[in-house]
Amino acid sequence: MIWRAMRSEGPAVAQRIKAVIDLHRSVSEPVISIHAGHRFEVDPGVFSPFIAPSGSVGLAFSAIPGLRGKRVLDIGCGSGVIACMMALSGAERVVGVDINPAAVANAKRNASNLGLDELTSFREGRLFDPISQFEQFDVIMADLPFTPGEPADMLEAAFYDPGLTSIRELVASLPNHLQDQQAKGFICLSGFGGEEIPKQIKAEGMRHHSFLRLDLEWMSFDLLRVSLK
Repeated sequence: MIWRAMRSEGPAVAQRIKAVIDLHRSVSEPVISIHAGHRFEVDPGVFSPFIAPSGSVGLAFSAIPGLRGKRVLDIGCGSGVIACMMALSGAERVVGVDINPAAVANAKRNASNLGLDELTSFREGRLFDPISQFEQFDVIMADLPFTPGEPADMLEAAFYDPGLTSIRELVASLPNHLQDQQAKGFICLSGFGGEEIPKQIKAEGMRHHSFLRLDLEWMSFDLLRVSLK
């Protein structure tokens, strides 16, 4: 998914993002949530799709019927909630990747609690680093930090990325891991990327189009689907 947030400039947005981070920091023990009848735990210091606004759309995306029988890669999987939901939605195999070791451990536990050990695997690392150069997928989902800034710790690394470097590197490597022209990539991006990231997508030999739009009071998200030309 590329979430292209339109009204994403100014102190008001910065304050909103800080409020979301502070809400995460207020968590001192695992939080149990029930989603679609399934029980999940999100540990302190791990990105929660139940707290961050973009998480609600990620959860909705994880339930689409188009995932059935697909090999899926979830980059920035966090607590593994969305990866697990994609497996429960019929994905043949889901691989989750996150730079936060606490998130990877959390994701493994959620998958195990749901009996999804055979359908999922979670790896610690940055972007495609834990992925073999020969591994390809039908669907690649990347929920990366979409706000420029220097993260102070692993939790903030889920929200801030200096110069949006991670997103740019992901776009450059995406064609190498899409199975074929039917495969799709979905990347999260805020308006801080302007038109530069869409231009890079085109330069890398891919195309994109709007798939879904979510309007919040302080930010609008445009979901772009990316595929090979």
